[in-house]
Amino acid sequence: FRICLCRPPTDFEAERLLSLEREQRNKFQNSPASLQEAFSKLPIKSESSPDLAAWTVVCQVLLNLDETLTKG
Repeated sequence: FRICLCRPPTDFEAERLLSLEREQRNKFQNSPASLQEAFSKLPIKSESSPDLAAWTVVCQVLLNLDETLTKG
């Protein structure tokens, strides 16, 4: 978060991102097809891990925030 936005997250932002990670991890744990699809898009082959897939989603969200894109 700090690398992308050059500031620490607010409590609300931190909780929202952790909530997103939990939701995505549960989704990937309960849906092997979703997990396989997520890893098929990665440029490197890795062990299919629900945790890694969930954190990948969180990172994608951070990298696509308007605040991240307009920091310069």
